[in-house]
Amino acid sequence: MEKMNGFTVREVALMQLLCLDKRTTEIAAYLKISPRTVEAERDRLRKKLGFNTVAGLAVFAVINGIYDPVKHADRAMDEQSKKIKARKKHRAIKR
Repeated sequence: MEKMNGFTVREVALMQLLCLDKRTTEIAAYLKISPRTVEAERDRLRKKLGFNTVAGLAVFAVINGIYDPVKHADRAMDEQSKKIKARKKHRAIKR
């Protein structure tokens, strides 16, 4: 498997998706693997780097340039806006 900065392409993608606050099922769909595989890979990566939490992985990704929050800020804001609009629309339909 191809390596990037000592990490596989999948490990890098996993860290980036975790930084984007994606759920396990969303990551699984994106990477075309099962949710259990996502959980196993996340836990293995966390242990490999010596972190107790996913937040530790996210901080590591930012500090080491694996995830650039400035570069991805617009995309994250767009996704949040879509979620808020969808919630408002759903609430309006309920009424």
